Amino acid sequence: MVRKIAKVMTKQRRLKLGATNCQFFAVTIEIPKKDFHRDAFLGALPIESAAEIFNRHGRFHSVCNRKSKQIDYRAEVYIHKLVERSKEAGVAVHVDLRPTKKGPVKGEKPPFAEEIFRWVRQFISAGASIKLLERCEFVFPTPTFESVFSLPLRMSGTLNYTGHPIFENSQMMGVRIVPGSNQVGLISVTQDVIAEKGIVLSARRRTSADPTKLLTVESDVGVLYNIIRSSVRPTRKSK
Repeated sequence: MVRKIAKVMTKQRRLKLGATNCQFFAVTIEIPKKDFHRDAFLGALPIESAAEIFNRHGRFHSVCNRKSKQIDYRAEVYIHKLVERSKEAGVAVHVDLRPTKKGPVKGEKPPFAEEIFRWVRQFISAGASIKLLERCEFVFPTPTFESVFSLPLRMSGTLNYTGHPIFENSQMMGVRIVPGSNQVGLISVTQDVIAEKGIVLSARRRTSADPTKLLTVESDVGVLYNIIRSSVRPTRKSK
């Protein structure tokens, strides 16, 4: 089933984290117990004895490398049972995408990084309601970008908002923005200026969705990028 899904998805544009300065894209998928196909999941695990480990400890962890050069990331997957708050507690799937130049290791079995969300999708009932929590981190180099908040901001005189002398001539290096209710589901955006790294932006998003959303979830990197990109601008020298 994974192969069939992957074949259909090859016609879509593949995600390149580097194209948006993305350093990290994490997705947590919460699946109700009644909608998770547990037996099918155990039967599809590519690692020997993994099914026994999941049955005993309720967790599974694996690193999936990319199969082709159409993408530039690897996927780290962690699946575990949710805390049994009730009989309806289900399963949480954590998928972390990180940039890499490495390909598959010898003898590696699917799923590979580019098909991981399609692989997870097959174990969820059609029409189920799943919860998605996304976190995306971007880094913009300071030689070519600057913060629209004028960070770092020197706290001196009237700009020392605390009024305390210990903060005089200190620097404000970051901000956290919590937006009001919005259609995107954006929870927060943080911006930090880190020496020798650049302007680090992190966006968090929470939504509820149909399982078919997993077939296009990589596109959310672009959605979050278009939002946080408004908090930086080209420096005068780079214009």
